[in-house]
Amino acid sequence: MEQQERAERTRRALIRGAADVFDRIGYERATLSRISAAAGATKGALYFHFSTKADLAQAVRDEARTASTAAVDALARRPVLALQTVVDLTHHLSRALRTDPLTRADVRLSRDAEFPERSRPDCYEEWGAAVRSLLQRAKADGSLLPDADEDSVAALALSLVAGAELFSRDGDGDGYGGAGRGADAEWIARVWALVLPRLVPQDRLPLLRPAGIEVGSEGE
Repeated sequence: MEQQERAERTRRALIRGAADVFDRIGYERATLSRISAAAGATKGALYFHFSTKADLAQAVRDEARTASTAAVDALARRPVLALQTVVDLTHHLSRALRTDPLTRADVRLSRDAEFPERSRPDCYEEWGAAVRSLLQRAKADGSLLPDADEDSVAALALSLVAGAELFSRDGDGDGYGGAGRGADAEWIARVWALVLPRLVPQDRLPLLRPAGIEVGSEGE
């Protein structure tokens, strides 16, 4: 049992180390030596768990998607209006793109022409599907006007996330205030404050918070 646990810890360290390397320098330049060093593991340990660099990169993407799906599900289960969940999802994803190497690596690998396994939909496509599903729920629960264009609202939400990604890759991210809630949360909140009055019935508008609601704080 202890040996299995140690092997699992090593595997997770390799995935995390690989995510950091893929995010920083891309698939082509990421050597197995760099990855094993970042993980604090030997190349022998790496080959024990992953036969190729492509297998390791796919494991990074799988881990990132598992975490992303779990986060979306957790947000969607809360007793809040569905449009609030869309707002909260943009805040969550922008924060993940600033602080989580797995999410950042998934985005980079999705677009990296050198990565051989690119048949899977990229993360923005999966996030877009989640947003559109939430927007359908928002019309059903009355938090989105019946005549609101769901595709346009989804495009806005993903544009906010893409903007957060762009700025997170600008230098070392100090413009975002490090790992805390920084300028990304502020400007995303300002955009939502600007557009929500055009998307939400007047009686529902006071129930929505452009700055987002963290998981677990719905009753505050």
